[in-house]
Amino acid sequence: MLVRFALTLVLLIVALSAPALSGTVRVHDNQLIVKMAAGRQASALETRGAKSVSRVRSLRLSYDTYEIVRVPEGEDPFEYARQLEDSGLVEFAYPNVIKTVTSLEELEAGPSFTPDDTYLLNPYSSFAQAWENPRACQWGLLWTNAPLAWHYTTGTSNVVVAMIDTGIKFEHPEIQGRLWVNADEIPGNAIDDDGNGWVDDIYGYDFSTYNVEQQTGGDPDPADTQPDASAHGTATAGIIGAASNNGMGIAGVAGGGRGSDTGVRLMILRVGTNANITVDAEIAALDYAAQNGARIINMSFGGPTGGPPEANAIARAWNAGALIIAAAGNYPAGNPDGIDLPAGFDEVIAVGATTIFSSRTVYPTTLLIPETVADYSKVGPELELVAPGTHIITLLGSSGYTTDSDIQFKGTSASTPIVSGFAALLASYLPSHTNQQLRSMMHNSVVDLGRRGFDEDYGYGRIDMVKAFRDYEPPEVELVGDANGDDVVDKNDVAVLADPRHYGKQNGTPGYMPRADTNKDDVIDELDIFLIGLNYGKTRDDL
Repeated sequence: MLVRFALTLVLLIVALSAPALSGTVRVHDNQLIVKMAAGRQASALETRGAKSVSRVRSLRLSYDTYEIVRVPEGEDPFEYARQLEDSGLVEFAYPNVIKTVTSLEELEAGPSFTPDDTYLLNPYSSFAQAWENPRACQWGLLWTNAPLAWHYTTGTSNVVVAMIDTGIKFEHPEIQGRLWVNADEIPGNAIDDDGNGWVDDIYGYDFSTYNVEQQTGGDPDPADTQPDASAHGTATAGIIGAASNNGMGIAGVAGGGRGSDTGVRLMILRVGTNANITVDAEIAALDYAAQNGARIINMSFGGPTGGPPEANAIARAWNAGALIIAAAGNYPAGNPDGIDLPAGFDEVIAVGATTIFSSRTVYPTTLLIPETVADYSKVGPELELVAPGTHIITLLGSSGYTTDSDIQFKGTSASTPIVSGFAALLASYLPSHTNQQLRSMMHNSVVDLGRRGFDEDYGYGRIDMVKAFRDYEPPEVELVGDANGDDVVDKNDVAVLADPRHYGKQNGTPGYMPRADTNKDDVIDELDIFLIGLNYGKTRDDL
């Protein structure tokens, strides 16, 4: 009895200090945790007129039962808790405050890069505020620490990601400038200018009607002709490569926008529709991707095995150096015997989906839950990595975004391009790494969920994009022409080079200054002064 009295007294003291807290402490969904007074029922809280609470659920513990209730809109939960305690209906009441996990606290501290795309933090201006309503923002990118990874790179144009999917809506403004272009092909002349076996393949190819055996059919235009709401390939492409930091819409995981990072390039390979993707189209697209320099291959589809032809095509693409990433599949569709193929092949990273929402369709009142594997996500020994897959905001058709709960993008189709985008960032930052090296780095750049170590529900874990970069701090970018090291190129740098103590000196002799040797030819001369002239007026902020 004494212990309970002490607990109640402590809670009362804390509650009385609430006004000082309510402005800074976040409360989940305007909820209170309530211990009803002896003999009182929770229903009594719902009969208080305009100020009645709505009951959410009971929280049954081994030692007691609490009631979780929601305070009316506009009410201060701290003040309301005090009023409940004064009413005699409850033994104590306290707001269901939100704690801060390590990754989010770290995200706030940076270093990070925050693009100005509308839906990244919508409608807030900081990472911490965005977590007040993760339903409205790109929670999957925040949750996996993409902004911290963007401190290192936002994707480079020399990394090509092959999107083997349903094609793309070329009209969407977020796709403009994001596509791989076959520079050796002349569009529209009906000639295979580059000799790669495909005619007029400027942005990729449409293999949906291609006959591999007869080598007939197909189309050089991989545009998606389906209705906007069914534009699956556009949705997956947007997650990876939508233009970032362009003041609108979404940020692609590897969509550029920071300094000289212009984002990765998307190779569009159409293999069918949402309902019909054939293996012959798939293997033709895999061969095209491998032969035309795709570094990453994203495959947000699957089903039963395509047998030796599919297995052989996958192995050849892997051996050509491509990192292949595919969706594990959604219950109950796809492969009836387990994880979908091609995700289940040894050469492929099979991706499952996680969620922080209590239901698949996310509304403003949908409860948040601890991160868990989504109920639709297939699991099994082949599963390698997981990523957020529910309520993913991405491109919708030719102009919109999947912000409406009725058309939100979800499934392992959504989690897979988040992982592919992560792979594209690593490939951009570490261009000499092999596909196996990148794959191993991704295994170690995770948050371990479920059972300790590898398990069949989460694989190696849920990706954390920044962990892989921490051993590879970005090299300092040199300001060419800054001979005196004051972060600006001006007349003072010319004076350093003109000084007889330095001018004409060669590497290894007294007076030679490496910084003053602006063209790095091991001698300080007029060519170095010429480079100062080319960069005159630049500062480090211009890098």
